[in-house]
Amino acid sequence: DLFGFVAASYMRGLRLMHDWIRQMPGHQDERALLEKLRSSERPAERAAVIGQLLSGTSSALMLASALAENQVPDAVRTQILAAAMATPNSQVRDLFERFVPDEQRPKRLGSVIRPEQILQHKGNAERGRALFFKSAGLQCANCHRIAGVGSLLGPDLSDIGKKQSRTQILESILEPSKFIDPKYVTYLVETTDGKVFTGLLAAKTENEVVLKMAGDKEVRLPANTVAALLPQQKSLMPELLLRDLALDQAADLLEFLAGLK
Repeated sequence: DLFGFVAASYMRGLRLMHDWIRQMPGHQDERALLEKLRSSERPAERAAVIGQLLSGTSSALMLASALAENQVPDAVRTQILAAAMATPNSQVRDLFERFVPDEQRPKRLGSVIRPEQILQHKGNAERGRALFFKSAGLQCANCHRIAGVGSLLGPDLSDIGKKQSRTQILESILEPSKFIDPKYVTYLVETTDGKVFTGLLAAKTENEVVLKMAGDKEVRLPANTVAALLPQQKSLMPELLLRDLALDQAADLLEFLAGLK
C-alpha cells in the first residue's frame, strides 16, 4: 500500500544518509557516543549522551538510524524518544516522530491556525525563550534582537510586551504583512546581469545600493548594475511561521514575548 511504500522509501533514504555521514571524516566522536549509549546502564549518563547526540543534525540522524535498525535496547529507546520529542529543534524532532505512536505525537497547528486557541492556552515563558533563541525551525534571533542578543535586521523586541497586547503580538506573527513599518519594507533588486536579491534597504546613493539580509549580512551593489529596485508588499518575515509548532509551543512563544516589558 501507499503507506508501506512511503515508509520503506523513508527507511532507504535514512540508511543512505546515515552511510554517507558515517564515511565523512570527523565523526569518530559521534560514533563513540553512540557506543557509549548502547553500553551504559546508568540513566543519568545515558541522558547526558542522548543530549549530546541530539544537539546536532548529523549526530541525531545517526541516532535515528540506530533506532530504525533496532541497535539500542528498549529502555534506551524509550529514553531517546522522550528526549527527542522534547527538543525545541524541529529538524531533529522530525527525525524521530515516526518512531512514536500517533496518539503520542505532538499535534501541529498546520496551515489553518485559530488565534483564539493560542490566546486561551497558558504558555511557559522559559520554554518560549528557548524556542525564540534556539529553534532551528523558527530562527527568530536571525532577524530580531532581545536584550542585546540576536540580529538587528528586524525590530528590537526587548520591550514588545509593553508596546503591544498579546493579541497584537500574535497577529503580527500570523500576519506579518498586514502592517509593515516603513523602516522594514522589503525591497527586491534586479541587476543588469539578471541576478535578484531581496532584503531591507540599508542605503541608496548615486554609487551603490545596500541591502540588509538575515543574520546581519549585507549585499552591496554598484548603482550602475541595478536595473530595478522595487518595494514589496510582503514582509521579510515568513508567513505560516507557527505551522510546524504544537499548540503548547505557540503558547510558550507568545507568553515569552508578551512578558518582555
